[in-house]
Amino acid sequence: MSDIYVPSNTGEPVAYGEAQEIMEEAAQGHPRRYMETFLKIEDQSSRIIPFLFMPNQDYFHSLTFELKDMLERGFWAYILKDRKAYSSTYIGGCVFTFTMNIPSFHSLIVGALAEHAEVPLKMVDTFYNNLPDTRNYNADGTPAEYIMRPEKTHWDQSYREVGFGDIVTENGKRSVDVKVKSSITIATSRNPDAGAGATFRCLWEIEKGRFDPVFEKPLMTTIMNSPPKNLIRFTDSTPHGTKNLHYSDFKKIKAGEVNAIYLARFWFQNSLNALDLDDSMVVPGDRREMLKTGTLVLTGEEERVAKLFPADGTAVPNRIMWRRAQIAKATRDAMDDPAYGRAMFLQEHMENDVDCWVNLTNPVFDVSMLRRMLDNAREPLPAAKLREAGLSPVPIPGMQFRAWELPYSGGRYYGGMDLGGTKKYNDASVLKIFDARTGRYVASMSGRKPLLESVRAGADIMRVYNVGLFGPEVNGIGAGALEGLIEYGYPNIYFREPKTAPRVDRVTPRDYGWYTGAANRPQMFGNFQEAIAKGQIDIPDKELIDSVMQWDPDPLSTEHVADDVMAAMIAYGMALEAGRFPTPNAVMPRFPLPGRQVQIEAPPAFSKWLR
Repeated sequence: MSDIYVPSNTGEPVAYGEAQEIMEEAAQGHPRRYMETFLKIEDQSSRIIPFLFMPNQDYFHSLTFELKDMLERGFWAYILKDRKAYSSTYIGGCVFTFTMNIPSFHSLIVGALAEHAEVPLKMVDTFYNNLPDTRNYNADGTPAEYIMRPEKTHWDQSYREVGFGDIVTENGKRSVDVKVKSSITIATSRNPDAGAGATFRCLWEIEKGRFDPVFEKPLMTTIMNSPPKNLIRFTDSTPHGTKNLHYSDFKKIKAGEVNAIYLARFWFQNSLNALDLDDSMVVPGDRREMLKTGTLVLTGEEERVAKLFPADGTAVPNRIMWRRAQIAKATRDAMDDPAYGRAMFLQEHMENDVDCWVNLTNPVFDVSMLRRMLDNAREPLPAAKLREAGLSPVPIPGMQFRAWELPYSGGRYYGGMDLGGTKKYNDASVLKIFDARTGRYVASMSGRKPLLESVRAGADIMRVYNVGLFGPEVNGIGAGALEGLIEYGYPNIYFREPKTAPRVDRVTPRDYGWYTGAANRPQMFGNFQEAIAKGQIDIPDKELIDSVMQWDPDPLSTEHVADDVMAAMIAYGMALEAGRFPTPNAVMPRFPLPGRQVQIEAPPAFSKWLR
């Protein structure tokens, strides 16, 4: 056996014993040495090169198979990625390695479209065709090269399933056990029967954000009907809007509701995303500036992004030139629509895991302003600070309160509340509070409790915020809680001016609360959009910024509006009606960054709201 060797990626033969060790490692759930020793990939120039881990692949591996017993225990790795994160190559290499080294290891790979399914199909062929194989024999008939490539026992082109059998050597000749020991099945999201009737050890979802929404739920129901307890599941995808299970999975994983390994990779974490001056993609103006001054003048947005760049030796101007070139290309592809082009760049080349979900179908919000808010977003105040101010992080069991600013003397606060509880959406009740003096969003409360309990908890919060104007939405089920709120004795409830009785002393309970209907809905939406664009409001809450970015603000749409966005619009609408904010069409300087106080003269008291 001493003469037997295995060709490797280094060009140096690997001894028989070492090759056995490497394959045994792979069978036990540690595939790296096998992948880097024996697998080859096709690069962008169609060259067949050794599979050597790149930094992103190091990262993926460090949080999955580099850990102890991950193959035995199973896991779900959810990868939110930049367009060129090299996650697919890593996952494909792992799947193939286990298929070659673990008996009865069956994998299902589901691509969003046919083009996505072709990627692993080609990858498997490249791996397989370039594995070491028996070509030379010793004089005594024993193989001089170790046999690593099992025979394909079947290949079903229509179903795209390839099976592999065990190699048996006898007297220097090869024979194959026709029984299928391991297999790889490749399908698209348009096939709702993919995986039906089979138990897979590994599931890989490619570009799940683009799965066909018609088939997505029945497909996943079929696949996940009876998975093994130690299922290895990979989901890798760029963002693609919010109307899909990919976004739903992301929200649950980020909230800690689902046990999964969250892996996010941004474009600047790949050192290849940079341009030299002689690259044809460089924007001409950037080339002239670099040749003249040796550097680039960065915008405020670029300065904030540059602070995130890793210290890997890649110069900031080179990364910025790449970024500008990609935005310019996306804008051209969007028929010279800069808003859409920028939004497309943020989706395909992530800079964080918030604005990458920006609504591409109707990006009417000022993305740069939302990004500015996002860059300056901060965590809410700690629980101890809340308690010092007479506030509790849990006003009642089941309700969560968060605050970014405590009330101050002279502050004028407006609280809008979207009351949940509908059977269709299982909504939470959400309270959002704005400070009209600064234009800042300062506090939030949310939870799923009976309406009366929720609205009274909201009133208790608003008492602390200077008995601010409180406006629960009274559409539908909200009206039922209003009389209970009035009986609770909160003195500053918003009411709508009655058409027939404009005087305060003739107001009836049915006139209290904020009503959203066909008459005011378009105006509410338009005012809120304009307020964001002009910097009239400032939001430090990442979650609310996220919701605003994903929301389709079509005023004619009957689609459900996110609870937190609706509550924020109610609060802003009340303050605008009261004259505490300028009208949206007014010219107003943008608010400075959080922490700097803006002095706004307080308008006269509004007696109709002070009873």
